[in-house]
Amino acid sequence: EAGKRVLAKDIHAGRMNLGPVLSPDGKYVAFLSERDIFSIDLYLADASTGKIIRRLSTEERNFHFDALSFVNSSGSWSPDGKEFATVVYAKGNNQIAIFDVASGKLRRQLGFPKIGAISCPAWSPDGRYLAFSGMWGGISDLYLYDFQADSLLRLTNDRYAQLQPAWSPDGKYLAFVTDQTPGTDFQQLTHGPLQVAILNLESGEIELPHLFQRGKQINPQFSPDGRSLYFISDQDGFSDIYRLDLVENRLYRVTRLATGVSGLTMYSPALSVALQNGRLMFTVFEHGQYNGYSLEAEEARGVPCSELTDLTRYGGFLPPLLMEGERQIDADLQDANLGLPRTADFKTSPYRPRFQLDYIGGQASIGFTNSRYQNVFGGALTMLFSDMLGQRVIAGSFQVNGRIENLGGELLYENLAHRWNWGAAISHTPFVSSYQAVSTVPVEIDGVIYPGTEVVTYTDNVYYEQGSFLLNYPLNTMTRIEFSTGLTHIWFYRKLETVVTVNDYVISSKEEKLPASSPLNQFHGAVALVGDNSYYGFTSPTRGTRYRFQIQPNFGSLQYQSVILDYRHYIFWRPFTLGMRFLHYGWYGKDADSDRLSPLFLGSEWLIRGYQYDSFSAEECVTNGADPKQCPVFDRLVGSKVAVVNLEFRIPLLGNENFGLLNFPYLPTEVSFFLDGGTAWTNHEKPVLKLARVSNERIPVFSVGASARVNFLGFMIVEGYVAHPFQRPKKDWVFGFQIAPGW
Repeated sequence: EAGKRVLAKDIHAGRMNLGPVLSPDGKYVAFLSERDIFSIDLYLADASTGKIIRRLSTEERNFHFDALSFVNSSGSWSPDGKEFATVVYAKGNNQIAIFDVASGKLRRQLGFPKIGAISCPAWSPDGRYLAFSGMWGGISDLYLYDFQADSLLRLTNDRYAQLQPAWSPDGKYLAFVTDQTPGTDFQQLTHGPLQVAILNLESGEIELPHLFQRGKQINPQFSPDGRSLYFISDQDGFSDIYRLDLVENRLYRVTRLATGVSGLTMYSPALSVALQNGRLMFTVFEHGQYNGYSLEAEEARGVPCSELTDLTRYGGFLPPLLMEGERQIDADLQDANLGLPRTADFKTSPYRPRFQLDYIGGQASIGFTNSRYQNVFGGALTMLFSDMLGQRVIAGSFQVNGRIENLGGELLYENLAHRWNWGAAISHTPFVSSYQAVSTVPVEIDGVIYPGTEVVTYTDNVYYEQGSFLLNYPLNTMTRIEFSTGLTHIWFYRKLETVVTVNDYVISSKEEKLPASSPLNQFHGAVALVGDNSYYGFTSPTRGTRYRFQIQPNFGSLQYQSVILDYRHYIFWRPFTLGMRFLHYGWYGKDADSDRLSPLFLGSEWLIRGYQYDSFSAEECVTNGADPKQCPVFDRLVGSKVAVVNLEFRIPLLGNENFGLLNFPYLPTEVSFFLDGGTAWTNHEKPVLKLARVSNERIPVFSVGASARVNFLGFMIVEGYVAHPFQRPKKDWVFGFQIAPGW
């Protein structure tokens, strides 16, 4: 009795096939489906076989809107079958998106400033109007948009719900769903079940057809000849399709299903009728998924309800059935006044935000150690505080590594109460670099000369002290504009430590301060466009796009502009992901190559694997024809500008049953194969764009390899990798390790 199943998980679509809408000729169906585990997408399929023709829209491909609306809404075809209208979320409200069916391109978006929630658009038979249900001030009404006049008409204006409009074939009537029934009482705050109503567009009169006395009646759809009205009702406790013969005023039951005809919720649309041939398509929840079924017009005549038996029993109640009267508990539940507290018992007070601890994170730790050379302690802590509504946030962190002078920290305040988000931050960040020289020296002790070891340590400390003001404006849930301004004070400290030992005993130790560069004072302002509609897996993004385009002028002791162009795209073939990234980070202007700025390093593991600084040896610097004071293999990785291209094929080896080759969710592991490449340059030394393995020039560098990322209980993501660097002839394979998620 259910008809022919044409959409199912084991054939073409995903686990959910929602809101099927037949084209006017009944040959095609547009529906929403969970094609993968990350999003609901809009698909076009053959209505007879269920074969997917194309994906009309997906959240991750389209920055015009945030998401597709699928819980309480469906879409509508234009009468010629060339366009399809559906509801999307954009800029905090609902809008109607119209797609070209042949190409899948977005034609236009209709937004109405005062109407926040929109559902169930319905195209008129002549193609001029689009009817839909809209919510204004918390009240839903029917609206009519005129394409020719580009105007909006409010068809109803009352406190009752008006939902799911459907046109009659002649365009004179709109069937819709309303709670304008005797069971609705605004004084008692009670509402009756949703019923089908018919609006006469010429007179404005609303008629309530005589259907069932109980249960819901939703999702009305006219037959092509206008003589019948199909709808979904659960009058006996099960949601099935019924047909009302408008001429004979007689009811027919079309389906009888154990699990019922259903969308995602009890009020979601789940039925569609083709405008030209009367073919039906609907969704049924069975075996843990939503499947799509179809019925031809002659198969959907139904059985007269007068011939059905047991219509007095309501299947919504489990046995024993209530035969006479109602139990006291049922009567109490139906009493709208019982148990209501007196309004005088409520006390009101203004909301005052109070900060409470939300989160302690980072690798919270503290430790102490010593050696024959020095005492060292370290630790890190991050704490986050917010108010009850999360509108104001205070975050603080500190970290120390080695000595007290290497203590760093940051304090951040953010106000998220309005569309314009703002905040302020202050920070003190140390950067430490050092190198040692070890030599053998004679040491005299009590007149005896012993061979001693002298360890000389040069340490350069650079301290960044920064105050910033932050401002950002979200254009939608995926895109925002960021502004920032601030002042940075950079100062330097150099010292020399000399330790002399004999047989592991410290004979002498001294520390002296060395001359350092004068401090820098920098004023900066930045503007950035940031977008992110990606979906994250266990260890890295798996689908979507991320980007950040930023420019930051810097004035003061040094004058230069920093530029960031960061674009990442992820293609998901369940369960595999192909990730691509292009990144350019550079300094431009007259002081971009100043030796007072720490240069950018292309060999960072976050950029190109296989070229980390501590993997180089002196023998790699020997190159025919090179200056003996230089190391071309390493020098080409340092500059004031870098450009990077990454390609990575990601395989979720361990995960759960929905995302992972092996079901082991306790230690999610991702294996990937990568190709990294890039180049670094300065204003005076331009890159030489040629492919070569051995060269003394600034040629691009590349590496290939494999990596494994492991998520340790959500606490941290650890990556181990092996890489083959092509531009290091004396290195075949380099092993590396870093604590970082995938880019």
